[in-house]
Amino acid sequence: MSFSRHTILLGALLAVLSFSLFAGTALGAQGDPLTELQVEVANGRLDQELLTGLQAGHSVQGLVLLDDSAILQSSESRKRGRGIREDDEIERSVKVQSFGRQKTEALRQAGSGARVLRDYNHFATQFVEFDNPSALLRLLRDPEVRAVRANVIHAPTLLQSLPLVRQPEAAAAGHTGVGASVAIIDTGLDYTNAAFGCTAVATPATCPVVFMQDFAAQDNLLDAHGHGTNVAAITRAVAPGAKLLGLDVFVGGGASAADINAALNW
Repeated sequence: MSFSRHTILLGALLAVLSFSLFAGTALGAQGDPLTELQVEVANGRLDQELLTGLQAGHSVQGLVLLDDSAILQSSESRKRGRGIREDDEIERSVKVQSFGRQKTEALRQAGSGARVLRDYNHFATQFVEFDNPSALLRLLRDPEVRAVRANVIHAPTLLQSLPLVRQPEAAAAGHTGVGASVAIIDTGLDYTNAAFGCTAVATPATCPVVFMQDFAAQDNLLDAHGHGTNVAAITRAVAPGAKLLGLDVFVGGGASAADINAALNW
């Protein structure tokens, strides 16, 4: 009987030790939230900039991108059943509700360490601030969360848009617009913009803006809106050898057919 008691006690001790070892292993597998977030960075689901901020002890702000595929598939199915191709008010409302439920559930996973700064109700996206690594990690464990991205600043650039129209190939073949003139029939053209390098019309000799005229009522402004200047700058980037003609047909926010025809007739 004594042997039996010792056997039972030994078995119980081994069970306790095994449980402790298992629990320690499980905790070790989870590890530090920052370490687990580093894995998410490596997997492409989290931007390094956000992890760096958390490592420094700061709260971070990121765009939470959710998987919207199921919602969009359901939307397409409903539209087919209703015989429509584009979203109407009813369909937009249903999608907004679906996105809202999805976002609420995802944010619930993060707990009190996360709060919405801005919601985009027509998209499966939210701008969220995270106070600590654990809140962000809990959110990323939700399979509906595709990624969390940093709120990066985007600068205007032509590095992507020019290749789309195959401008580099055209320029390499010698087609740069030399000998051509492009009329910018728009809100005007501010030739003092750095994109043109002009101090006045056709001044200096390298200035591409060789003509300016108001066909609408004279407002004494080179470009009251800025749209024409933007169009001219794009034209300059695509065809750097072309001359630019600024034909202003706008008064305030509108251009009359009569003034547009006058510019075309010119």
